[in-house]
Amino acid sequence: MSRLAAPDRARLLVRREHPVARIAGLAGLIVLWELLTRTGWIPPLFLPSPLAVLAAGLEMLRSGELVIHVITSLQRIALGFGLGLWLGIGEASKVAVITLGVFFPMAINTYTGVRHADPLLIRAAVSFGAGRWSLIRKVMLPSALPMVFAGLKLGAGTSLLLLVAAEMIAASSGIGFLVLNAQNLMETTKLMVGIVLLSLLGLASHWLLTRLERVAIPWRADA
Repeated sequence: MSRLAAPDRARLLVRREHPVARIAGLAGLIVLWELLTRTGWIPPLFLPSPLAVLAAGLEMLRSGELVIHVITSLQRIALGFGLGLWLGIGEASKVAVITLGVFFPMAINTYTGVRHADPLLIRAAVSFGAGRWSLIRKVMLPSALPMVFAGLKLGAGTSLLLLVAAEMIAASSGIGFLVLNAQNLMETTKLMVGIVLLSLLGLASHWLLTRLERVAIPWRADA
């Protein structure tokens, strides 16, 4: 009696990529945004047009103001990933806020990845005479890398959120300060510039970590 092949129902759960549709949807949203502001349905004071935001961003770039804010924020993010301390309410505290927020998702994901290493692979490596460091480097670390990168991606997003909160307290520069100061002065074009910058930093960090993940874990590139 021949057996009939069962249909693969899991294929329905596969998420299909539609880059053209995404770009078209984003372009349509920007066009709608521009039309709403140009027709006067929404006052430019509360929602400036995309072209006005772009013009404000270019002007801030030419004056050097935007570069100062971006460099200040990137320095704090970089230090926040590497330091875990709490010193007063000055610069160190802002870095520490980011550090504390990033540490836990990264540590928990790394711990989970190590704990879920395949015990059969560990026993096989030990039976072939693998030492402690060889076992960590060749078995446990590759098994934990997917969870490590998941923690890095989560930590990168968390760091941006905490960055804004930290820079809104006793700061004189940075993207968070830019957003808060623009809000207080009702400079909505600069406010939107700051929001766009945060979005771009989030996309750039996700893109960079994804590329690093593909290099570090080539066997999961098609997963």
